[in-house]
Amino acid sequence: MSATSIELRDFQFQGNGNKPPTNWRKGNQIGCGGFSNVYRAEIDMQGQTHAIAVKVIKVSQNEKDTKKKKSVVAEIKALKKFQHERIVSYYGFLELEFKSFIFMEYIEEGSLRKYMSTNGRLNIDMIKHFTRQILQGVQYLHGLKCVHRDIKPENVLIKSQNIKLTDFGLARFFDEITKTYTAFTGTIRYMAPEVFEKGKSNSKSVDIWATGCVVLEMTTGDIPFSKIQQFPLQGLMSRDNLTPLDKQYLDAELPKETENFLSKIFTFDAKKRPTASILLKDTFLNGKNK
Repeated sequence: MSATSIELRDFQFQGNGNKPPTNWRKGNQIGCGGFSNVYRAEIDMQGQTHAIAVKVIKVSQNEKDTKKKKSVVAEIKALKKFQHERIVSYYGFLELEFKSFIFMEYIEEGSLRKYMSTNGRLNIDMIKHFTRQILQGVQYLHGLKCVHRDIKPENVLIKSQNIKLTDFGLARFFDEITKTYTAFTGTIRYMAPEVFEKGKSNSKSVDIWATGCVVLEMTTGDIPFSKIQQFPLQGLMSRDNLTPLDKQYLDAELPKETENFLSKIFTFDAKKRPTASILLKDTFLNGKNK
């Protein structure tokens, strides 16, 4: 009998920093980010070997109060709260002198980025299927007053044609009073326009904009604003109200139903941007693969 996510969550990961870990084994690297690397790892439990993912973050002594340390704390805080089929499962955390380890569910198929690199443009039914599931994950997060703040294909994992959101290093929670957070944070081509405006608050609506960028990329096969250099993008969005749907930056003609759906998402006024709950009821998602 294989261990469940709950049982794996109770596993006590061990290590002392000077020797190989005593009850888990780190394998090949399967991903990387700005602050960390992700590896496939194995543990032995109930007489069986279980594959897991371990995120390794190096933290030097003079970085204790920097973004890297805050990112680790934020990610663990978030993952501990989550239990949902659209969110990667969290198993544990280990902190040593110069490294932190976050243990999570291993998804063999990898990310949506990898899936698109292998399969190219997705057909409309698969786009709707993945869009619906991404929004289900976003709806769950927002229901917990959590904003992911870095939704992109690299942070969407695919397991048996179903998605799970991952990488919560930039995630933040909002209480009933403070519903917004001011910071220039995320991945530029997936950032909502309000994030670019210095000092202007951004909240749950930034995840909606980023989800729209992912939907567009699944449809066209190109990253948002692929014809624009990354750094002028900030000025163009702020000055010209530029959106990823601008015809001059699209090589492919979008299906009308997709364009209508995305036009609701790419609204510059964040307060008028629809929520995940509203988008899940949209006619665009009322087709196959419910």
